[in-house]
Formats: sequence, C-alpha cells, structure tokens
Amino acid sequence: MRELSFLSQISARCRAASNVREVLSMTTELVVQAISVSRCGFMLLDRDRGVLKTDDSFFHSDHEPVLSEFPLTCGILGRTIQAGVPFRVADVKSDPDYFEFDPRTRSQMCLPLHAGGEVIGVMNLEDRQLGRFSEADEQLLILALDFVSSAVERCRVTEELKARQIPEALTDITTRKQAEDDLAQSARKFRDLADAIPQIVWIADAAGSLTDLNAKAAEYTGVGAANLTGWSWDKVIHPDDLQETVTLWNECLKEGRPRDIAFRIRRADGAYRWHIARQVPVSDDSGRITTWYGTCTDVEELKRTEASLQESESRFRLLMEGAADAIVWADAESGLLTNCNHAAEVLLGRKRHEIIGQPQSFLYPPEDVLRCQELFGQLVLHQNPAPSEVQVIHKDGTRIDVAVSPSVTQIKGQRIIQGIFRDISSRKKAEQT
Repeated sequence: MRELSFLSQISARCRAASNVREVLSMTTELVVQAISVSRCGFMLLDRDRGVLKTDDSFFHSDHEPVLSEFPLTCGILGRTIQAGVPFRVADVKSDPDYFEFDPRTRSQMCLPLHAGGEVIGVMNLEDRQLGRFSEADEQLLILALDFVSSAVERCRVTEELKARQIPEALTDITTRKQAEDDLAQSARKFRDLADAIPQIVWIADAAGSLTDLNAKAAEYTGVGAANLTGWSWDKVIHPDDLQETVTLWNECLKEGRPRDIAFRIRRADGAYRWHIARQVPVSDDSGRITTWYGTCTDVEELKRTEASLQESESRFRLLMEGAADAIVWADAESGLLTNCNHAAEVLLGRKRHEIIGQPQSFLYPPEDVLRCQELFGQLVLHQNPAPSEVQVIHKDGTRIDVAVSPSVTQIKGQRIIQGIFRDISSRKKAEQT
C-alpha cells in the first residue's frame, strides 16, 4: 500500500524535475522517508578519474560530513558499477573489500543508476543494523530508479540541447516529447505493478471518485473496471454495509486522514466476502490532497476465525461462570490474581474487582502462605503437584477449608496458574464429629 504511494510520488516528482540535481535530491528525500536508514544518497561516476563523486544531497542521519569521492575498488560500490546490478551485504564486516568510512555501519545496499544505456552512478544505502535491507526493499528501489533513470536522461538531453544553443522552440518540443514518453512509461510501470498485486488496487481523485482500478477488481467482482469507476462501486458492496462504508469514506475525504474500512464485496459467483479497505492520500507541494491510493484485502477467513474465537471464548466464559467450584487465575510471573469466576466471589465474600490485582497470599491465612507459594511454585518449575487441602479467608475473617487443584495453562500467550477451589468445610466438620 505505502509502496504504491511511494512509487507514485517518485514518478510525479521525477516528471516535474527540471534538472539532474533536483531529481537526485528529491529521490533521496523520498527514499529516506520510505526506508529509514543511517546514510542514503547518490554517487555519480567520473570515468576519467575512476572515482565515484558523492552528490550534494547525500543524507547522513547524524549530519556528519560525507567523503566527496570514493575509489571504484570500494566493496559493493565498485561491484555495482562493474556488474550493473544491485548488491546487498548483511554484514559489511564480512566483506573484505568494504571501505570503512563509518565504523558504525553494519549493512549496505547499492543499486546502479542508468542513463543513456550505461551505468552513470549508484544509489548507496547504509545502516547500523545487521541485515537491515530486504529483497522487498531492493525490488522497491529498482522500480523507483527506473523512474529516476528516465528523468535523469530527459534532463541531460535538455541540458545538452541548451548547451549546444539549439533553438528554444525545438528544445521545448524535445523536452515535452521526452516528458510525454516518461509519463507513458511511468503509467505502464505503475499499471504492471498494480496488476501484479493479488489485492484490489484503486485510485481516487480528491473528491473520492474512483478513477482507475487494477485487473484484480474486474476479475474478482465480474464487473468491468470501467463500470466500477466514479461512485459506481456501490453495486458490488453488500447492501447492509453500503451506508456506513460511504459515510466512513466521506469522513476520510473530509479529514484528509486514512482509516481502515471493513465491508463485504460481492464476488463474481455472487458470494459476499469481507474486505478491509486501506487508503493513502498523496498531496501536492502546497499540501493539498490530489489523489488517493487504496487497496481492498480479502479478510473473510480472518473474520470467520475471529467469530469462531469469540464463540469459543463465550462458551468458555459460560462454563467458567457456571462452575460450582471457585476458579482463580494468577499470572505465573508476577503471582498477581488476574481473573476469577462467580463461585470465587461467593467463596471469598468479595466482588471481582476486590480480588483481581491482589497477590496470591491475599487468599490464605498467614500460616498457609508459604505452603501455598511452594505448591504453585512447583507448577512454574513444570512439576505437577497433587491436589492439596488448604484454607482461604472470607472477607468477614472466616477460614474456609478447601481442596485446591492447581494447573498451568497458556491464555493469549501468557502463562497462567489456575487454581480450582472446592469448599470441603462441610466434610471437615463431619470428620470432626
């Protein structure tokens, strides 16, 4: 989702740039925003001197000065220039050719910058985290540098024409034709990317009207993309979800802030399936939103799993609350009480809020605290103590004989000690008579 927005911004800014320095500077800025790194920027090739010259826009997170030139023997910088393909190094300390200009750097990625059919430089990214750069980062920047390369080539042609004093009218025509070609190429690349995504991808104007959708939209709904543009997408939204969906989308447009919107979309076979729509607004230089990019992701299975989990939790609560014996939970790490059932409230003469948050020792008379802590401590050490008879204290001070059966379980990833307390005071009294 954010990848589409990033590429859209790169494409738009490249088309608007009037010179090479502007292209490289704005690209560095957008890449730093998209991929937070310690160092990032372009190095241009000086073939005559056999060096890479650092562009003025090179970013350093600590604002420290950057070396202005690097020899082509510098690790993956040189290899990228020679091979014309990207390289990633998870740990620069393992690269014997690494040129250490920042001892804190641990990982590096370098991508070639092409223009006029040849490599003219590299984009270099470095970070202090091992293995910072992924294949997904590499693929995203490869797509971005396609736009950058086209813009650099256009700017170089324009600058060359001006330098050779070609008539301004011809220069303008050449520049405009190159810009039109760049725009068409950008549109094709964006379309190819959107069509490769397994989700429904859409574009809307500032007013919220859909202007374009990827091939998945027509494939999934069975409705041609042209018949889903504007506000015509309402025909594939479940009637029960339509009003709220429109309301939330209008709120997004009014506030200029994205939000997740859940609704059901009719599939080509007539079945409705839950989707989550996510959006990213794109603004112009003045801050005015011009475009929205969005995706719709099928979450039907997730919804079913959530419903099944809620049903299971409801059944569990009914069983726990309906149990005749008192049930108390405690966190295995802190020993604090985290939950109890109604029978525990009756046994202890206290409301739930008076029980939860108390230490386990709160349940027992002072002389039984150590014995009970040992009992539950054995559970934490993965031992299985037998049921034991202890006493618990009622709110009015009465001591109640109980048989406690302890166990350890996992609840939502947290280790919980469960104690089942059965009131045996009647049996105890009978044994004493």
